[in-house]
Amino acid sequence: MKIDGVQVPADELSAEFRRLMESQRDRPAELRADEQTVQGLAQQNVINKTLIVREARRRFPKVGVDELQRRARQLREQFGDRFDPDSVSAQMEDDVRVQKLVKEINHAAARVTDGEARARFDADPSAHAEPEQVHVSHIVRHTFGGADEGRALTQIMDAQRLLKSGQPWEAVSKRYSDQYGQAGDLGTFARGAMVESFERVVFRMKPGEVSDVFKTEFGYHIALLHERIAARTRTFDEARADVIRGIREERERAAFDRFVEQLRAAAHIDLEAGDDPG
Repeated sequence: MKIDGVQVPADELSAEFRRLMESQRDRPAELRADEQTVQGLAQQNVINKTLIVREARRRFPKVGVDELQRRARQLREQFGDRFDPDSVSAQMEDDVRVQKLVKEINHAAARVTDGEARARFDADPSAHAEPEQVHVSHIVRHTFGGADEGRALTQIMDAQRLLKSGQPWEAVSKRYSDQYGQAGDLGTFARGAMVESFERVVFRMKPGEVSDVFKTEFGYHIALLHERIAARTRTFDEARADVIRGIREERERAAFDRFVEQLRAAAHIDLEAGDDPG
């Protein structure tokens, strides 16, 4: 494959093909793309990357030392001891250039007025609905992974007995729960966040109530309901920042896509045979 007469190294295509194939490993088999489709995606990705890097080099030929050092710190935080600045110095320069290019493209699309945000909010207020939520802590004895189910039941019943006798939740949780962190505090969540057998119990409880022992696929539980938060729709003032962020991100994506299409339209791309990255 050639772009404006310059051969694209076959190893770039191969590397992108392998990356895309690897990214599919955890997907269900019926959702995985076949090799021919992945090959086409790899080819398009390499074309786009080549054009973007080339344009970034044209616009930003010089990269400052401080910019490189900042990028090196980012990569060191990401990769730790595996990061070797000497082996990726040229790549770091291109990374900095591309970041600056993206920032330049996004800048023009970034401004969103309050009027635009209000119009988006008013078009679909239900998009800012918040479902009913509960704040729950639990004591749990696990029964999976070879755990003794009989012993787990005995221990959770002992925990329930102590709670009914007036022992503090924190003390009983620390002594009996397999998940003592923060006294078993699960935070605030809506329906769908936990398994159904757990939610079926806690969404029927009243604030301050301690449940009887109940079982889920994870083990035996006792739940404490701290608070119920009623379903509501956020006001525009509450949702304003999220609405503006959503519009801005949409515009930035659209601006970048248009920019890449312009680069492709101006380039001569020759898709040669024999560039199979597999």
